[in-house]
Amino acid sequence: MSGGTDQGEAKITEDRGLIASAEDSPVSGADLFAKTARQPGGQAERARYFEANIPALTRLRDWSAELAGRATDGTIIYKKEKQVRVLAIKEDGSVYTGSWNEEVISSEKGGIETLICNWASPGWKQW
Repeated sequence: MSGGTDQGEAKITEDRGLIASAEDSPVSGADLFAKTARQPGGQAERARYFEANIPALTRLRDWSAELAGRATDGTIIYKKEKQVRVLAIKEDGSVYTGSWNEEVISSEKGGIETLICNWASPGWKQW
């Protein structure tokens, strides 16, 4: 049983360095996107920062986002429930927003969902 506790404690300690201080805490989704893009590191570090700061923004603005999955090119995709906007963090760490079913296309085959990023679409915004 202590193994689960140790893992939970390790995650809390890890997240503490990622959660923005009160004065630097994101105040909107757009603010969180911009701050995520400015984080040092690559895809993994920026995804951890984004995920670590969602709860504070949820409490402040009733705003949320969930991991939708990983696209075929390795891009990590986050999406708000019942919203068309997505956040995409590419393997090189660059951060973009776009629209579900335009810039990010979901395809299901044999019960398996596949996410495809349409990088040729003009709707992407880089942060």
